[in-house]
Amino acid sequence: MGRKVMKHLRQAKCPAILYFCSCLLIFYHDGIFSNALVFPSAHKMPSSRCSDLIRLLEERGAVFGAIEVKRLSESERMVIATEDAPKGETLMRIPMDLGLTPSGAVEKCGAAEDAILAADAIGTRDSDLLAIFLLARRARCSAYSGNIEDAYISSLPTQKELSHLPINWSDADAQWLKRTGVGAERILRRQREADFFRNLSLRSESFRGIVSSLDRWMWAKANVQSRGFSIPSPLFDTAPRGTCIGEQVDENAHHVHRDDNDMMSPKVAALFPLADMLNHRTHQEGCSCEFGVERGSGDFVIRTVSSVAAGSELTVSYGSLSASVSLLNYGFVQEAIAPGPQQQRKDDNFIFHGTIESDFVPMVLSLDQISRHSDLHESNETSNLSDLLAAKTNIWLRDEGNYPGFNWLPMERQVNLGIGTVEAAISVLSLLRVGVATMSELTEILESAEDKSDEFATTIARDPVCWRNERDAIRAFEGIVRLQAEGYTHPADMKNANQRSARKIIDREKSILKHWGLLTQTAGRALDESRESFDFGLSYSKLLRTLLATDQRLRKSKEV
Repeated sequence: MGRKVMKHLRQAKCPAILYFCSCLLIFYHDGIFSNALVFPSAHKMPSSRCSDLIRLLEERGAVFGAIEVKRLSESERMVIATEDAPKGETLMRIPMDLGLTPSGAVEKCGAAEDAILAADAIGTRDSDLLAIFLLARRARCSAYSGNIEDAYISSLPTQKELSHLPINWSDADAQWLKRTGVGAERILRRQREADFFRNLSLRSESFRGIVSSLDRWMWAKANVQSRGFSIPSPLFDTAPRGTCIGEQVDENAHHVHRDDNDMMSPKVAALFPLADMLNHRTHQEGCSCEFGVERGSGDFVIRTVSSVAAGSELTVSYGSLSASVSLLNYGFVQEAIAPGPQQQRKDDNFIFHGTIESDFVPMVLSLDQISRHSDLHESNETSNLSDLLAAKTNIWLRDEGNYPGFNWLPMERQVNLGIGTVEAAISVLSLLRVGVATMSELTEILESAEDKSDEFATTIARDPVCWRNERDAIRAFEGIVRLQAEGYTHPADMKNANQRSARKIIDREKSILKHWGLLTQTAGRALDESRESFDFGLSYSKLLRTLLATDQRLRKSKEV
């Protein structure tokens, strides 16, 4: 229809009407009269718009080196150096008051203040306050006005351009994440955002005025999550000036209503225009820049860690991210990098340190599932099986409801199992030892519990009970790992980037499961060879602890 109208207008040869209707059609298409974004994203707007943002920031005290924002594709862009830059050169210096922090959001936006007042009831986070401000600013503006905040809003990606983030995946793409840790976390995040949107809408008229739909809320939260920095909180005198953490926004760092535990993590989320356009590369892969809050000036800075040639992309490390965290927060799958010691580099003006994240597989266990992998029917205690099941069920139900999550079935227990996650593995083994126990073994487990008020299935059998129970538990472990590895559904054609990302996540989780499959094989062989001396020696327990604690992926079953 739009093309037909434009054809008639051209035939009318009226420039003024033609221009007005062209704008009207463009605005209609881009969402002025729909529920889409007011402003186009940075790579769709004229190149001068980024130059305008730089100019506006410089007028307020920001300093930029020779840089340029370059479009890569419809949904990708990068920042490049337009001139050679030596190591240690500051390419971006942004005064703290030009960034957006949670405290700034509260000062400028009534809905953010309402969210703070309701924090105890709805669990307000830093990222929520920043998202509220973005929406408030967008709702207040109907056109590009030439100030920093409007120019920044116009540089943000649209909802469609954020479709690479799992929280925004279509149902067709999301089905490939079924049974994965990313899929489970995606459900949790979407539910959390829907609950927050609904609860704050009921409590705040200001919020209802700026956020008309859940889709708009998801747009704002996706931008904050994928673009936010974590910086020292200005509210804490103990926060070391110059500290920066190159990782995802700390979703657990609240701006207010802190308790004593919050003092251990004095960081807040923040947004900094243009700086948030730098793409990720790990230090092992040779990122060219670092970011942080500079001592003395308190400015947020981006500076080179090596010499950069003209035309090269400027990158920073978001941290040593796992595949699941990188996909959930940023929409790409970080390739596996051998973990090393924590990186730390200091000088008189700046501090940087990275952290190591671990991938995990959500192991979902139930009594019925464990029993199918058990040889309990072969034991000498085959009588009163109904009483035995009732006793196990009683233990299993004591912590029912203590696990976070949605869409859980009764009697399910989920443990996030990674490589070297000792406590998680001990929880799995405790569940298995209880699940395969005979009546006499269960009695022994209960009698050995030090705290009778804490007899949960995940904690009550942390240590081996006897040879039969341990061999059955390890056999059940091995069988459950094998079935879970076989249960993944792989995208067949991998028609788009999201399906390719899902395939990478599945492959990563299957490699973790392979590790645990080899580990259980090694433990089972050790049990077979120590049957006669199991109750009198500690060799198996020592081997098991060593296997559980290893942070190196097993590639073949180790000899005992």
